[in-house]
Amino acid sequence: MGDYGLKERIDDVEADVAVVDAIVDNIHDTDLPAVKTDTAAILVDTADMQPKLGTPAADVSADIAAVKVDTAAILVDTATLYQKATKSITLSLAAVPVTENLFTVTGEVEVIVIGYIDTAVTSGGALTLEVGIAGDTAGLIVQTAVGALLIDKLWVDNSPGTLESVPSAKLIANSATIIHTIAGVAATAGAITYYCWWKALSADGAVAAA
Repeated sequence: MGDYGLKERIDDVEADVAVVDAIVDNIHDTDLPAVKTDTAAILVDTADMQPKLGTPAADVSADIAAVKVDTAAILVDTATLYQKATKSITLSLAAVPVTENLFTVTGEVEVIVIGYIDTAVTSGGALTLEVGIAGDTAGLIVQTAVGALLIDKLWVDNSPGTLESVPSAKLIANSATIIHTIAGVAATAGAITYYCWWKALSADGAVAAA
């Protein structure tokens, strides 16, 4: 009776082993080929993604170098462009001749100076106004009589108007300050906005409102 029970148990184990073998066979026959197929598809998709991922690292380095060259060219071009400084002056009664600082200059620069008459200049007599530097006080805008300095006029010469040609550029050396000078008699009223377009000649060249 005991031997018979042992045989039954062996038969049961053999049956379980047969079931396991069938499951394993099914994995080999069905699941593994499917996994292989999926893996192959993933590899194909990865290859297709390469164009979307961009250029390899070596090409990226070349692009960065090209950008650096372009940036350097832009900086060179910027150095040749005019920059602008602005200064507004309100005229008032003061002993003459009187000078006022408009723009401080550093190093050597090229400048164009234009005045815009915000409020007409008035005086009790023959006032004159000019723009330049010490030693050449009319070097940027020539001496102009008070009667011509009318509201809403562009002042670039001794006959301000509403339509003017851009004046010639002038070169300034030795950090000479740009000034205007009132002479003859004192101003009783008036306001002028000065525009100075400038670009550097020397490495330290610069202009700023005084």
